[in-house]
Amino acid sequence: LYPSYLFIIIVALIAVLVYATISWREFYFKETEEGLESRARLLLNQMRRPVQKDQVEQIDRLCKKLGQKSNTRITVVGPGGEVFGDTNEVPDQMENHSDRPEIKTAYNGQTGASRRFSATLEKEMMYVAVPLYSGEKLLGVVRVSMPLTRLQKALGGVRFKLLIGGVIAAILAAVICY
Repeated sequence: LYPSYLFIIIVALIAVLVYATISWREFYFKETEEGLESRARLLLNQMRRPVQKDQVEQIDRLCKKLGQKSNTRITVVGPGGEVFGDTNEVPDQMENHSDRPEIKTAYNGQTGASRRFSATLEKEMMYVAVPLYSGEKLLGVVRVSMPLTRLQKALGGVRFKLLIGGVIAAILAAVICY
């Protein structure tokens, strides 16, 4: 009976570990997405006036200043996809952003979010974009993003702790079953 009990215990522990890892990952991603959305919404009022007055240099300065303070990449995109300001890059040298999934969603009046590889930064990133309105008129989009490397490191730590706990539980169960 011992080998069959041991097999059942190991399979059950593996299933629990996989489920817990996936659940933690989704939880971290959701929390990060909500945090990024909050940051973007806080920026709307600061960006509205410079975008209305078409002050591209001031928008870019604000993006660089606020992005460094908040450790977040901030990009302000116009209604045609042109980049007005960015924390890391020179806006004139950036390509049109109207095809980005989170920007498309924001153009439709909703909060857009996506996770993908950034060719500019050469990193896996999480993006959240919110529409910037003046009354009923869409002025553009404020997008904030952060690299997923921090999240992946945090998840790696959680995964390691779960694995150690699983191994200890398996050893205890094996001894008790024996």
